[in-house]
Order: sequence, then C-alpha cells, then structure tokens
Amino acid sequence: MSGDPGGLGGRLLNACLAVFVSAMALYGAIYILQAIWVPLCITIATVAIIGGSFTLIYRHFRRW
Repeated sequence: MSGDPGGLGGRLLNACLAVFVSAMALYGAIYILQAIWVPLCITIATVAIIGGSFTLIYRHFRRW
C-alpha cells in the first residue's frame, strides 16, 4: 500500500528527527540573535529617534 505509515518505529523515528531538527533550528536562531543583539538594538533605537523627531517636526510645521 502506498499510504502505509510504516508502523510505530517509523513514526517514533520521524518524531525524534523532527524534535532534533527543531532544536537545532532554535539553537541556531538564538546564536544568531546573540551575535547581533547589541547592533540590532542600537539600530532600532536610532531609527526610532530619527523617525520620532521627523514626525514631531513635521506635525509642528504642518500646523504652522
């Protein structure tokens, strides 16, 4: 049969592999985030300050 699930052993192996690959992906994502955390925060803060300043100046002169 083409739809045979392969028994309990195959399902267990697939579940273990899925958990292992998921754990590796999570570890990689955390490693990358740790490597870029400080520059990312500085960039976001700079963009927020510039954007907020531009918005305040634009609103001030639009009413004027």
